Amino acid sequence: SGRVSTAGARGRACETAQPIKSNEGNMYDTVVASIEWPEPLDESVFQGGQMTSDLQGSETLRLWRNEANQPRLTYWRRVGEVGGRLRVEFSIPKMAGISPYDNPSEEDKDSAIHLVGEYVRTLFESEFPALSQWAISRIDYAWNWNVDSDISLYMSILQSLWVGGMSRHPYPDSQGVIFKSKQRAARWVKFYDKAKQLGDGSGRGVLRFEVSNYKRVLPYMCEQW
Repeated sequence: SGRVSTAGARGRACETAQPIKSNEGNMYDTVVASIEWPEPLDESVFQGGQMTSDLQGSETLRLWRNEANQPRLTYWRRVGEVGGRLRVEFSIPKMAGISPYDNPSEEDKDSAIHLVGEYVRTLFESEFPALSQWAISRIDYAWNWNVDSDISLYMSILQSLWVGGMSRHPYPDSQGVIFKSKQRAARWVKFYDKAKQLGDGSGRGVLRFEVSNYKRVLPYMCEQW
């Protein structure tokens, strides 16, 4: 008939998936948080910036700092005002110093958050509150599985799926697939070949599952957890 059944392939693929490293249920990956800060900050620590204007003619200075292996910082301040809004974006695994193929432990998460807080306080010499008190605008959850040579099988199956309420966007060269919520600023779900994403030519078969949660779904998730 020319039709090919994938039932056996799906079952075999699920059986081969093994977590890279046990992490006691912690799936935190990327965190983006911001704080309205009324006091002046040392703007010389930023690496670049630009001025923008709105329709009313109000000007806002946007500054950023993107240093290797450190949190990414962005700062907005209206011209003529003293304080502004500081945003920090960081990767839990990267800040904890673990391999991008491993899953962070609860201790890794706590260590990363502590390091980011200390970095920001030291950089600006300001007594910012703990990051847990900042406004969260994005949280990514992720998990890595070692699927070895079955990575191409996983990509083929996942790229053929449809998820209700989401649009499907396959990556080029069978690298992965992303499902985007049809609601703006809500949620993206990704599956991809982690080795390809890192440009690792070792052929290591690591399947990455990643969920990016944005503003629209964050209040709901806070209530659930």
